[in-house]
Amino acid sequence: PHARMVCLASTERPQGTVLGCFTLDLPRTRSDEGPAAWEAPNLHLPCHAFGDKLVLAGLPSDLDEAELLKFFSKQGANTAIVAHARTSSFASITFPGTPEVARFLSRVAHAYADEKGTLIARLMPKKLDMEQMPTLPALPAPNLSTSSATGEDLDAGNLMVTWSPLVLAVGYTVELRPVNVGSSSSSWLSVDVTSKKLGCSSNRFDFNCSSCVVNSLQIGTAYEARVSYFTDCNTMSEASDPSKPCLPAQGKDDVPGTVPHSVPVTSSAPAAPPAPVSVSSGPNEGYSKPFSSTISLSKSFPPPSVPPPAPLPALPPGPSLPGLPGPTPLHHPPPHLHPPLPAQP
Repeated sequence: PHARMVCLASTERPQGTVLGCFTLDLPRTRSDEGPAAWEAPNLHLPCHAFGDKLVLAGLPSDLDEAELLKFFSKQGANTAIVAHARTSSFASITFPGTPEVARFLSRVAHAYADEKGTLIARLMPKKLDMEQMPTLPALPAPNLSTSSATGEDLDAGNLMVTWSPLVLAVGYTVELRPVNVGSSSSSWLSVDVTSKKLGCSSNRFDFNCSSCVVNSLQIGTAYEARVSYFTDCNTMSEASDPSKPCLPAQGKDDVPGTVPHSVPVTSSAPAAPPAPVSVSSGPNEGYSKPFSSTISLSKSFPPPSVPPPAPLPALPPGPSLPGLPGPTPLHHPPPHLHPPLPAQP
């Protein structure tokens, strides 16, 4: 008999597909002096693999990029970034491409040399508690507005929540809470997908959703929002930072309510596009590294493509209008609202 080798030549997968979800059993390789450093137990880190990178969660505070690269550089990785967030710490390990990530996932055990000798890192099954704890970086803070995406005023007691979509997300949870001035913060309440009200149990929005209108809110009470996302392996992200507080729409015939001076309120203009999806370390409370250190998922997995809007009515002769940035389609008035331009001599 002759030996034959079978290899995967190519594969078609949706952009942002989770290639692996597992627990990484990683030996410590610190160079600290003393027996305590040599006897440190192995780390068991929740890990996701997709595209050209791995994202690790649950890092201890003393684990840095240099220690991670002692192992991952031998597996073909280029860079490592560590960011310590509010409730967890994350690391992004970048490879040259998907083939290197697939090669890493194809082996259960990886042996490598260190000052201690030969160490072995293992890829273990996903633990059940990975579905109960945040194991992915948070989205940026969402935006709150009293106007719809087309600029129309919402009904009284309504708020528009807008967030950054992410390709690897299969669902989102949107939560709101009232801002209590001079007292402890209220509990977060989920937004029900069907009723769009707070406090109901059905709380996951579809993967192709990036905004929702929440109704039946208390007029005159400012609210703030946060968003989490879920993957197809049933893991979830850390909750985003809260949005800026905003009063619900007052209604066309209602007198706008007053807001305590210590509560900033966002404008009722249409929300600006959220920032790129990242975990940043810097001016935010609870972050311990310079602001230049980020773990970004949007660079590898940009938001899903949006179908182009319907063609606009032809404008009368005249100079062309410059394009404006932003994901919200522009809606020009009908042609009869544009006064005719004077004829050029």
